Amino acid sequence: MKLRSIQEEEAAAYRKAFKGVKVDTFVWHCHHDKPLERLSKRPETRIDYILDFKPKHEQSLRLRLFRPFKGKLSPGLKKVSAAWDKASAEWEKACDEPTHKKQCKNCPWDGRTIFPVGAEGD
Repeated sequence: MKLRSIQEEEAAAYRKAFKGVKVDTFVWHCHHDKPLERLSKRPETRIDYILDFKPKHEQSLRLRLFRPFKGKLSPGLKKVSAAWDKASAEWEKACDEPTHKKQCKNCPWDGRTIFPVGAEGD
């Protein structure tokens, strides 16, 4: 597969593919370990993250493969997706912030990572 330059053509093709795509749309290869998932943030947020934090040698492929799902979801996938949404909501409820703060004192968790920007990692 011939990949285009990161900053120019792949990013432009990515932006064109995601024009008008909203959060909660199913997408291909948002993350490297799942072929299909719901978009949890604006597509622009993902491209910024890829370009800012992912290794240079991965960026073109990530941008090339990250695309909106086209067509209709199969009935089986719709059913599993609904079950996943319900389980995910219950998971979030169980991991509420007051419980976390009570049980995990002095934790640097910022809602996304235990390594906030500017903090020293290992």
